[in-house]
Amino acid sequence: MSVNLVGLDTEWFQHYGNLHRPGGKFACLTTSGLGVPTNNFLSADKEESQKYLLALKEYDGVIALQNAIYDIRQLTHHGIWPMGWEPAVWDTMMVEQDLFGGWYQSFSLQALARRHLRLYLEKDIRNEFVDATELTPDMAQYAIQDADVTRQVALAQWKIVYNEYANEFPWYWEIDQPAMWAVMNMKPIRMDVDGWIANAEALLEEGHRIQEGLGFNVKSQPQVQAALKAAGIKKIRKDSSCDQESLEGWLKGANEHQTTLLNGILRARHCRDAYAKYGPKFVATNVEEGNLIYPDWKTTGPETGRMACSDPNMMNIPKKDEGLVYRSYFLASPGNELLVVDQNQQEPCYSAQLSRDKTLRQELIDGIDLHQVNADLFRVDRDRGKKIHLSLNYGKSAWGLATEHNLDIEEVEDGLRKRRQHYPEYHAWMDRQKRQAERVNYVNTVTGRRVWTNPYNHQSSRNAINGPIQGSAADHTKLALVYTRELCKAKGLEFLVNIMVHDEMVLDVPKGLIPQYREIVTEAWLEAGHKLMPNVPTKLVIKTGPNWRDLNA
Repeated sequence: MSVNLVGLDTEWFQHYGNLHRPGGKFACLTTSGLGVPTNNFLSADKEESQKYLLALKEYDGVIALQNAIYDIRQLTHHGIWPMGWEPAVWDTMMVEQDLFGGWYQSFSLQALARRHLRLYLEKDIRNEFVDATELTPDMAQYAIQDADVTRQVALAQWKIVYNEYANEFPWYWEIDQPAMWAVMNMKPIRMDVDGWIANAEALLEEGHRIQEGLGFNVKSQPQVQAALKAAGIKKIRKDSSCDQESLEGWLKGANEHQTTLLNGILRARHCRDAYAKYGPKFVATNVEEGNLIYPDWKTTGPETGRMACSDPNMMNIPKKDEGLVYRSYFLASPGNELLVVDQNQQEPCYSAQLSRDKTLRQELIDGIDLHQVNADLFRVDRDRGKKIHLSLNYGKSAWGLATEHNLDIEEVEDGLRKRRQHYPEYHAWMDRQKRQAERVNYVNTVTGRRVWTNPYNHQSSRNAINGPIQGSAADHTKLALVYTRELCKAKGLEFLVNIMVHDEMVLDVPKGLIPQYREIVTEAWLEAGHKLMPNVPTKLVIKTGPNWRDLNA
């Protein structure tokens, strides 16, 4: 095994607030592994550091960083990173997630040093950078140590890839590493702040009005218990939970008065919770100058390899029923429209790709309603058929289905028998996945990415089925993001993606350029499908509109 690896790290003074937003003052840049003139390099001078990185551009090797997005974004913001330079980056944090996501929970440099090097990495001195203005000898030693440990961890990880994967690591080099550059270039999101706050205040007013009518605090468990008991709900005990699931459960078989009471409690709570979560605090925390939001997009989050988002989490913005109104407050820029790409039936398509089930593949090609198929198999209405279909895709057991959908276990078992006959290859594949997880504690996506399953987790069997499907879909989405950026560069167009939510991509595009970008995203998503899902056609729904809700084909 031979690889040229340089460890690189940066330190910053006075970087307060959300660390994904560039800021602070430059403290130093350190590298480890070049060996000329010494093995380590440290500079606390911005101009010298910039010259060093310009010289490093000629280096024929790989740059190892821990959480590369942070360092490169900071260096770019402060004018130190060479413009347009995109070297081969070995992000030790992201690589660890790609190798052991689901097996380990911590991916800090401290955790990686302990795991791979059997080294305890003292990190307390890091806190001294927050309020400092000058680099002390101890700080300098700490910075050099981080660059050196990052390189050592990278070498240990490289050895694992070489020995266990025969040096094949396509989900990192072809998907996650190039997706990292795309994520760093995602645009901010424009928000209708006035509309957002007005909606929140209306909900708060409605919640208070309902609570006044009820005559008690809907957030107080003792008061809610007393009201329910007085209404004649016999199941109420002193230790009874009054959470949403319990209240919704008591709606079954409730009389008219009890139904009104339970719905009132649920609605008042919903209104108050919505105000707390999506009210003025959301704006104060997340919206910057120009009514712009800059989320912290992460290339790899959960163990399946899906992207993640925080500060704020755009993936959790409600999009169904009444919650759809929130999307209307995310706007196109003046003179622009939002271009939204949605891959139709993404996870069912990967179920067909992975299992090679002929019936499922043909139904997807023919555009057959899969929810209705499941409704017919279980002899329920389409709404329940949809819920059953989604539950089964996530590996729900017969008992779980019976409990969740209020069905007799015999009805469920009969439906499962019919479904197994209808999709024989798919169910055979599900059985193989469970056996593989029991044998080696992991399953694989279409790219070979391992999704580790915890044998001590009661959901291990479900994760063995869901992991490859969700992980393969995530690979497709990120590869489409990579291809979109590459096509934009090839055509001399700006990369305008600003939102990624599972199987959905959003771009903020000048109206006159909509046709060009529509062509780009179509080619990107289809090409990703041809590469990862060659046996099942990729179908897209592409719409445009003034905001994230009001869209037209």
